[in-house]
Amino acid sequence: MIAVETLAARIENDLNAAAKASGIVYKIHADMGQYKRALKTRTEKQVYTNGVLRIVDSGVVPSRTLTVATQEAKLEICVQLPEQARDEEILLAHHSILNPYFAEPRVEPISEGGKTYSVGATYSLAHPGTVEQRPDAGTSFTFYARIAYSFIENGLSSYDCAFLLDGFPIPYTSVSITRRPIAEANPYSDANGRTTCVNTATALSFDFQAPALSDKNNVAAVAMLSYVLDNENDPNAVHALTVTIGKAKPRNYKVVFGQCDLVVSGVENAGQNISLIEAAPVVGG
Repeated sequence: MIAVETLAARIENDLNAAAKASGIVYKIHADMGQYKRALKTRTEKQVYTNGVLRIVDSGVVPSRTLTVATQEAKLEICVQLPEQARDEEILLAHHSILNPYFAEPRVEPISEGGKTYSVGATYSLAHPGTVEQRPDAGTSFTFYARIAYSFIENGLSSYDCAFLLDGFPIPYTSVSITRRPIAEANPYSDANGRTTCVNTATALSFDFQAPALSDKNNVAAVAMLSYVLDNENDPNAVHALTVTIGKAKPRNYKVVFGQCDLVVSGVENAGQNISLIEAAPVVGG
């Protein structure tokens, strides 16, 4: 597993990189770490904005040879408010750093204890707390964020997979890639009645779940929706699909649309189930 100190150091480095132009410097502690005094001292002229990262829940997925685990963490950041007239300005400055950081999920490799993990993190936006008088910080304001971590040793993250249809990103929420074998119609059998078979071919399909979009600039979304609703195009029209899995080189396929569904329910976002099937080569193409 990865120590909470390592995770806290990553957050601290990322936030300070984002805050470089503002002059704000974050100090993120692990669990019961000691606060770095927020006030200036004679020997150190920097004012710190302190935070504490705590693990509130964790779980380990049983695996015989690999480490697979999840952790939920809570990050509390304490912002000093030394001058009441500047409270709003100070809070807006921190919002402009924290909100973009916590808006995007992250996946990165982290090595610890001789092992390398693929670490995925999803966040809640930083929620405001209360203005109080706190030791060392004085009048101060708090932000809270929840972080869900997933760890897998030498793992492949879904976030590292990308799919382009005719050069445009497919806005999917999940995808299943399946290669189905096609066996001989008459399997072989021996004197004991045990059968064996021979695969004569395979069929490759890509099955996406994706939100239905009205953005006409998203060519992939428009093509998928048009296929379901209008069927104006040749059902055997060939499209180019580019698949990138992790750090591997992109793979290129010629595909046609298979079964597709548009799903609507109440006031929820409409969704699509899209199937792309590898197309037969065009003779003379």
